[in-house]
Amino acid sequence: MVLHIIDEQHVRLELDHEDGLAVDGSPFGPLQMLAASLALCTASVMEDYATTAQFHLHNLAIDLTWDYAEQPYRVGQMRMQLEIGPEVPASRQKALLRAAEHQCTVHNTLTNATQIHTTMEVVGAEQA
Repeated sequence: MVLHIIDEQHVRLELDHEDGLAVDGSPFGPLQMLAASLALCTASVMEDYATTAQFHLHNLAIDLTWDYAEQPYRVGQMRMQLEIGPEVPASRQKALLRAAEHQCTVHNTLTNATQIHTTMEVVGAEQA
């Protein structure tokens, strides 16, 4: 797999069916990691569906872009474009899209209100 960092708000994942993940471009910061997580999870779900439905995904690429929102500053919207090859049967394309939209845990986490509880602990300090 190759993850291309196109610019600060655009990543592209291309599955080449090689082991490992190569990263091309910069910056590779927290938001690019978030987008990469969504792309990798979606690709995994799509590959699982293809295996179950007995077809191959030879030409899968996922483009992710996002916009920022204010108050608080965050990612406000993400757009994910799935590119598939002609090897995907037309009769399976809608189901493949549904799997990509609803079976990825990262997608479900981002589209539902996630509660985050933050704590802090001091370690390594001598006690008085």
